[in-house]
Amino acid sequence: MGPRLEELEIPSSPVMHASACWGREVRHQSHDSSRAIAGTSSAVKIKREDVGQFIPFYPDPNDLGIITDGKNIICTDVFCFTDRLETLEDESTREDNECQLLGLMNTLLGGAALLWWNNELNSDSRMVLRQAGLETTMTAMRDRFAPDATEATEKFGAGPLTLKHIAKDEVALTRFIQRKLRYARAMGTLLLSNKNWHGVMTQIWTSTNLGIKHSREYKSKHRRREDRYRSDDRYRSDSRYSHNDRDKSKDKDYKMEDVREKDRHRDEDRDRDRDRKREHRHRDDDYRKEQHRDRAHYFDGEFGEESSYDLDSESLDRSTNEEEEAEQAFLILHRHLTCYKCHKNFITVGKKRSHVQNCTPFKAVQMEGIVTPSPASPTRRTCGYCHKLFGSRNKLFVHLKSCEHAKSSEAEDIEFCFDLGASRTIIHRAFLNTLEHSIEKRNKGRLNGVGKGPKLSEWATFKIFLPGTDLNGKLVLMKFTKSAWVVDVDIPNLLMANDFLHPHEATIDYHAEQVIFAKLDFRVPFECVNRSYACVRKVTTTRKVVLLPGQQA
Repeated sequence: MGPRLEELEIPSSPVMHASACWGREVRHQSHDSSRAIAGTSSAVKIKREDVGQFIPFYPDPNDLGIITDGKNIICTDVFCFTDRLETLEDESTREDNECQLLGLMNTLLGGAALLWWNNELNSDSRMVLRQAGLETTMTAMRDRFAPDATEATEKFGAGPLTLKHIAKDEVALTRFIQRKLRYARAMGTLLLSNKNWHGVMTQIWTSTNLGIKHSREYKSKHRRREDRYRSDDRYRSDSRYSHNDRDKSKDKDYKMEDVREKDRHRDEDRDRDRDRKREHRHRDDDYRKEQHRDRAHYFDGEFGEESSYDLDSESLDRSTNEEEEAEQAFLILHRHLTCYKCHKNFITVGKKRSHVQNCTPFKAVQMEGIVTPSPASPTRRTCGYCHKLFGSRNKLFVHLKSCEHAKSSEAEDIEFCFDLGASRTIIHRAFLNTLEHSIEKRNKGRLNGVGKGPKLSEWATFKIFLPGTDLNGKLVLMKFTKSAWVVDVDIPNLLMANDFLHPHEATIDYHAEQVIFAKLDFRVPFECVNRSYACVRKVTTTRKVVLLPGQQA
């Protein structure tokens, strides 16, 4: 929290001092009205276009905190706006820049921020902030318009980034990290000085999708081949002209060997050179074959016709291809270097194969992929109301218009409860008979805390539909398959406990009266009612408790 307005030390004659300072500011702006911001001289006038405008609730589709509307820069996040103001802070022109920014405050603010400056703050409070300086004004602004930490925490863990988002938008990863850093600052995890940015980035990276972590930069055949030759040449040059082998006294690259030793190794060197040339020749032949094959099966993507290439000529320009490939974005997952069980990446194929033989993960992780069910699948040809299978989807659509089991939208609401204090879900037998269910016999004992402790011996599995909305406010009907213990005591039909809420990371917002399923991006509205059924629980204390007259345990 920033300093309170009434606790600031105001110098003597604040009205005279402010008016004198404001007079100098007006005269200063009138003389230098034609100059733009440069940040090097105290006689430079600051314009609103150079700073931008702070409008808290301006539409921000990507939720980045700063957008551009034509030539205007609009900040929707208070931290982005104060960071832009701090960029104008210079030791040589600090006082003059602060005086100008405080004078332009009415034009730099808009929307709710302007209402706060003109209406919520009276004239005395504004004068105190001007006298205290720009830093105090920015602190008061952060305290007033800082995002809610609870909402920022929810957004920090939601909205995962996948390869499909990056394929559609090449700057999706940059926007994703910018949003996460903004939420981290609102949560208080990221300091205003950004000293702990490395820890925050590590936390963001660990929560990134697995497919993005295993992506590698795309390299063309020409670039991979040139890199391999370059690494071989570097290895040979380093081994021959190393620092330890040089003779500084004779100023030679390497020590002179005995003539007989050189003659003895000359034949071996010739054999090695011959093998190396043969290997390069075979490698070049393979490269030409691949190039020939690519040209023979090349199709022009723009016209959809087979391109006319001269297969006998070498007219391929490598520099042109490299420039075209540099403008393209590729995401490649090296499957031959990645363990398919635990998704651990290796440098060589041999290390990966030796690891796969002994790799026993707790649960095999599946690769990310786009799976589209076939229209011929029986699940896509079955009516969801009467569970009747049809020969084609067209017959299914004709049947849905006249299906008698289709539920009406005017059906009466069913009352049941969400309870974060209970561990096991229970359902009333009368309500269970109205649902499609199956019962399994189990012996669990008795359930304490409900009535006289009913005996639990029947485990039911049923399906239930919950109406709600997604994050964008669109109406959604979500289908759940759940299991619960069957009881005959008087309860409100169904009691959803932690065994149902915790796997979906559900929380209850009593202020908005919504049950938020974080993993599903789903919200269910509810209504708080007062029940007359008492909850009987037996509690054993570790020490004696003395009751005063009139108190009951």
